Amino acid sequence: MLKAQSGCVGRELGPLSPPAITLPGRIMHAPQYQKWSLELQQTFGVHSSMNLGYFGYHGIHGLVQEPDANAWGFGTLPATVPDARFSGVTTISSPGISNYNGLVTSFQHRFSRWTSGLFQADSGDDIRTNKRERRATQCPGLRFMRS
Repeated sequence: MLKAQSGCVGRELGPLSPPAITLPGRIMHAPQYQKWSLELQQTFGVHSSMNLGYFGYHGIHGLVQEPDANAWGFGTLPATVPDARFSGVTTISSPGISNYNGLVTSFQHRFSRWTSGLFQADSGDDIRTNKRERRATQCPGLRFMRS
């Protein structure tokens, strides 16, 4: 066991813990994203308007951080520390893929010079994947605002 000592003679600081290390993957790529949108607006008379928008993106080579590369002692992992020279081993790779598609619809009406109301509905699908997991999220929403 290593022990640290201060500059003063005879004063121990206690045992040193093994260092942590972060390892990049053999082949790393910079994340890339493509975004798109289309929005239409239509007025109805002087005081009302409607907006319809479609938004999306696609991403590749998203960074994935794996903090348990030196994990042990539970599940299907080894019973002993794979490499006791390090307290924690984190690997970084770039296999992540993400997608989003969303639709936003809103209707606005101006009641008077000082007051207006906005009714907005939106829906979207968010999908993120890496080599170990896939998450899909749906994000519906409905709002009414009056100012």
